[in-house]
Amino acid sequence: MFSDFLFPENSAEVVARLEEKKHFSHTENFRRRGNAAPPPSPLDAWAKAASAPKRTARRALYVHVPFCLHRCSFCSFYSNATRTADLDGYTATVIREMQNALAESPRLAQEEINVVYFGGGTPTDLSAHNLADLVSFIYKNFNVAADREFTVEGRTSGFDEEKIRACVDNGVNRFSFGVQTFDTALRRKLGRIMSKEELVERLSLVKKIGGNNVALMLDFIYGLPGQTPELWDEDLRMITEVVPVDGADLYQLKLLPGTSLTRAGKDLSYDERFALFMTARERLSKLGWKRLSMTHWGRTSLERNWYNHGTKTGMELVPFGSRAGGFLGGFSFMQMPDLQKYTETVAAGKKGLMVAVPDNPGIRVKNIVTHQLELGFLEPAEISPEFLAEDAQNVWKNWIRAGILLPDGERRYTLSPLGEYWHVTLISLVMGMLTQIASARHNHERVPAEATA
Repeated sequence: MFSDFLFPENSAEVVARLEEKKHFSHTENFRRRGNAAPPPSPLDAWAKAASAPKRTARRALYVHVPFCLHRCSFCSFYSNATRTADLDGYTATVIREMQNALAESPRLAQEEINVVYFGGGTPTDLSAHNLADLVSFIYKNFNVAADREFTVEGRTSGFDEEKIRACVDNGVNRFSFGVQTFDTALRRKLGRIMSKEELVERLSLVKKIGGNNVALMLDFIYGLPGQTPELWDEDLRMITEVVPVDGADLYQLKLLPGTSLTRAGKDLSYDERFALFMTARERLSKLGWKRLSMTHWGRTSLERNWYNHGTKTGMELVPFGSRAGGFLGGFSFMQMPDLQKYTETVAAGKKGLMVAVPDNPGIRVKNIVTHQLELGFLEPAEISPEFLAEDAQNVWKNWIRAGILLPDGERRYTLSPLGEYWHVTLISLVMGMLTQIASARHNHERVPAEATA
């Protein structure tokens, strides 16, 4: 049944097969039985979800800031130009949207918020008083937990001392910056403004102001065109010896459609990318950094990775702002991408929603699969009892022989370094197996009805 998920037992062929499978498409929506009721309107779904009790151990509040000074060469996300944006007006609109939501659903203010995240776009493009207004409003009007992760992400360029203090003084306790690399020449090719020296100075200022109460988190990309082992070594040296970071996310480059980097058609080979991955894995492990996920490392206890892991595994997420996405009360929500329409809708006293989609069993199972593989293990029996069947067991045995899994007890497996590198592809493959199971069961259940027709 699962022949599509078996690998040849030759290392070169295993990698070639994984390369083929990295764009593998699976169906997350398991088939529903019977006639599904039509979904409610987005506003009706929101009213129901916002009034529902908290369903997950942690709940997050997400604010989207859809503005960028310019687009980086590796980025395919849509954003509006900061230079022509009315940032004061947008900030006031987001606050108005929160006020509308709280007035309509008072329970939103009662349920504890454990995670707050300002994402984008570039939240650090907001002014100091914009940032202070948003952060202080959230603390005054929502039940933000004392032990919380409150993050502002963005770029270091333009994020001056006034903005840093506006965030820290009002309760932000985590910053996440997309550094990508410290090398000045490579940064300029990516569309980054600051030189290595300017970047180090700005990061040191953030940590000086925040002190031991604020986590400093940096994102890096390995596999960039022109990125040599020596440049990657220097990036690792910077975060382990020079810059006082609390954690780092190390992503392999994904050439996304529509980006200038993709159009240039340059990419490191798999062997080169895997070598960079292993260099970082060995270096950070040796220095005692904590592995918080397959890409995410914590240097100090200040970095906990609540938002990143939570959003991949089903944590409730209350969305505000144009283009914000969220998950709440059994629905997935997406806010209006058009700024003018979003602003007019909020001004009319309504939530700026574009669509609401009811969750389904496939999404819940995918959250479990993602949770396991993001943390570097696979426990098939926890995912589905079907995975205890002989044909599924043959897949796990094949993955061990192929060097993807390592036995870890009777029914648990640990990802090998190869499996860690390919963990996102493995999530799709495990979900693909579940889809085959669901499809086979559906076809089996249809046979009696058709035979008697």
